[in-house]
Amino acid sequence: MRYPMGVKISELNQYLAYLEPLLKGRYLSRVTSFAPGVVSFRVSGADFPRLTFVIEGGEPRFYLARTLLEGKSLETSFLDVIKKHLYRAQVRGLSLLGGDRILDLRLLASEEALFPKERHLVFEMFPRHANLVLLDEEKKVITAYRTSSIEDKRPLFKGLTYALPPQNAFQMEDIPLDLDKTLKHYEDLEAEILSSRKKERFGELEKYLRSRKKALEKKAAALSRDLAGASSRLDAGKKGELIYTYFDEIDQSAPKVVLEGVEIALDPRKSLAQNAEAYYRQAKKAKETVDLGNKHLKECQEELSDVESAIAQYEASDEEGLEQMAKELSIPEKGRPKAGWKGLSRSSLPYECHLGTTRLLYGKSARENDCLSFLFARGKKLHWFHIMGDSGSHLVLKSEEPTKKEIELAAEIACLLSGREDGDVMHALRGDVRKGSVSGQAIVKKFETIHVRSVSDEARAALKAAHKAEKP
Repeated sequence: MRYPMGVKISELNQYLAYLEPLLKGRYLSRVTSFAPGVVSFRVSGADFPRLTFVIEGGEPRFYLARTLLEGKSLETSFLDVIKKHLYRAQVRGLSLLGGDRILDLRLLASEEALFPKERHLVFEMFPRHANLVLLDEEKKVITAYRTSSIEDKRPLFKGLTYALPPQNAFQMEDIPLDLDKTLKHYEDLEAEILSSRKKERFGELEKYLRSRKKALEKKAAALSRDLAGASSRLDAGKKGELIYTYFDEIDQSAPKVVLEGVEIALDPRKSLAQNAEAYYRQAKKAKETVDLGNKHLKECQEELSDVESAIAQYEASDEEGLEQMAKELSIPEKGRPKAGWKGLSRSSLPYECHLGTTRLLYGKSARENDCLSFLFARGKKLHWFHIMGDSGSHLVLKSEEPTKKEIELAAEIACLLSGREDGDVMHALRGDVRKGSVSGQAIVKKFETIHVRSVSDEARAALKAAHKAEKP
């Protein structure tokens, strides 16, 4: 499969034809660098609010995305210059330079809020050697992601007139662009970038959790083996009883005896009474070992369940969610958690029930509410509910297109969770909900009000069947 950032110029031209009407006349602002070699701009008033350039790697590319990338931006001198010179830059057009894989994004920028000036953002899309260069109205370099010195074959630094790089041989076949596959491919590549950045920032936490899981699994296996061994010695007390029962019939010099089908080893250096007492002590110790072992095994299994839950929660969370909850859950950005860390555990998980085929999640505490709304259920188009005018549970329908009936039932359950039989319920999209300054608080930007006149038996039955969620 071919993609427009490859060597096929015809595909690239078709890609530009797709992008130009989506970008022309729009304004670029808030430039960020989400990862090394990834530069993004916010796009005004569009279904695609983000324009991203990926400079590093074997597949340089640029694309529009339907979601914004949240989280801390990397700070670089290149980004500082871009911010200064592309203040509210309006896109005037897109074209290729020299018939090569070089994009010229023509802009009109209000530099530092003064008079608009022509600018060119040039993207050289050469695998492993890609570059992003900002030019002024005279095509002189303002800044470049990669600069070069005057001694190089193609000098590239501030103040120098921009020159096209030497052209390499490339194919000119007229290849039709498979746009859907290309855009899907870019989504997959971006998911890899997000995962990589998440690991870069919070990877030590994941490493700690997986290491702890492995250690607890080994500990549980060892405890189970010890329990099995101790359990096999619990019948030692019966052997002691058999010795006393048949005391006068036992040959004291025999190394072993079989009584009522039970083979009993005897220590000839001890009397029969001493042998019996030894078996009683063995049985007592075995029982103590079993009782203690069961206690330790239960504790180990509970901790293992917490760690497994934490791993599932970590995997379900994105970087922004982890960043938002880092302070409240003591999630370390670098290094390992402190001993006894319980930041992500089963106690973080919300409750769940099912409305038809759709899963409804809700919290019963501030911690569960926060984890549900800001860590696990971060899909911008998921449906979010909360009782109006009072504290209460956060509820999220894990569907972007729930039925009208499911929405009504969710509102009814929101009332029930607040101890009410009727009332007004906020219904919003998750993307319009942000975290408040205190635990459990949510600030809702936009919502509709659902008035619940009465609660149906169906809502009561669904809530009655609710249970602690096993996964986010």
